[in-house]
Order: sequence, then structure tokens, then C-alpha cells
Amino acid sequence: PEPVHRVKPVYSEALVAARASGMVTARVLVDADGHVARVEITDHFGYDSGAVAAAALRQFRFRPALRRGEPVAVWIIHRIRFEFQE
Repeated sequence: PEPVHRVKPVYSEALVAARASGMVTARVLVDADGHVARVEITDHFGYDSGAVAAAALRQFRFRPALRRGEPVAVWIIHRIRFEFQE
């Protein structure tokens, strides 16, 4: 699958207060329509970074994967980088 619509995570109060930066890794199930059907956070850097990243990922849209020319659901690994900026 290829992302066609991405959503940047919105920093929570906890992430802002900590001036946090880091990377969140997730397994994402992209369905045959290109919608995110499921998000499993596999690595995060604390605070509520995993929940914030999952909320953003659920809003992504993808060009679905194809198998023999037909759209299919697949799991992918996706990383979201958080970079605190004043």
C-alpha cells in the first residue's frame, strides 16, 4: 500500500510539556479499500506517544495493495516521527 493521505499527529499536553521527540512504530492493517482497519503500536517513546500516533494513523488513506490485479488487505509497518518544535 502507498499512502495517499497522511495526517500529522497532534501533540498532546503531555508531549508538549515534556518537549518530547521520538519515533513510534506500528503495525497497520490496510483493508482492500485503502482504509486503516487496525493499528497495533509496537514501539513508542513514552508519554502518550503511542495513542497519539495511533489516532493519526487511523486517519490515513492508502492506495491498496494488489494481488493478481485485485485489491487485498495487508499488514504493513509504519513509523511516525515526532519532532518537538517551539
